[in-house]
Formats: sequence, structure tokens, C-alpha cells
Amino acid sequence: MSIFSIFSKSFFLTLSTALIAVYQFCLTIFISRQQGVEALGSYSYAIAILNPLFLLLYQSYRVHIVTDIKEIYSPNDFFNNRLFLTVIFLPIVILLSLYFQNAFFILIFFIKSIEGFVDLIIAYQNKNKDIINSAKINF
Repeated sequence: MSIFSIFSKSFFLTLSTALIAVYQFCLTIFISRQQGVEALGSYSYAIAILNPLFLLLYQSYRVHIVTDIKEIYSPNDFFNNRLFLTVIFLPIVILLSLYFQNAFFILIFFIKSIEGFVDLIIAYQNKNKDIINSAKINF
């Protein structure tokens, strides 16, 4: 593998991560300008509560998929498990949203759910050493 190949692959991964960071920054600016500082606080509060729950429920499938040498599980197993956890998690998020009177809980839930399913696709692309397409899926 040439140094140029390594550089180009890492460049695309870094660029996709930077674009996600810019998107999140723009979303923060948009919420603060359009809805005000109070809405931005509600958004931050919802993220602070939901992120640990998503880390707990969604686990780190990417690491398991990439390092699964024997290929015991099919991609459908991981997808079905994540779909099952998402369906179970939805009523909890709705209850949290009603309890805290914060609609951002539901919005963040759907964004994080989509992110969780895209993460499975990226994991299989990483496993198959298709890093360039893995980076392009984030665009």
C-alpha cells in the first residue's frame, strides 16, 4: 500500500468527520438564531440525556462487525437487533419528551436512529476495506 493511498483514504475519513462537525455546528447556530437561546438549551439538554442512552442501547456493533473473523452473524442479525432496540426505545423517548416537555427528544431520537443504521453500513464497508465509499456515505 503506497503512502498516497493511505493519505487519500484517511483524508476522506477525516473530511467526512469534519463535515459532520460542521453540520452539527450549523444546526446549533440555526437553532439559536431561529428559536433563541432557550430552545438551544432544550436541544443541548435533550442531547445530554439521550446520548448515554444510545451508547448503552446501541452498543458498539461497528467494532464487533469489523473484528468478526469467523463471520458468525449476518448483517441482518445486527440490523434486526438494532431495529428491535429502536422500537423498544421509542416509547421511552416519547415518555421522556412528555415528562420534560421537550420536543427535541423525538427529533434527536430519529436522527440518532438513522445514524445507528448508517453505522452498520459503514462497519461492513470498513470490514470489506472499502474505506473510500465508507467516507462518502457520510456526505
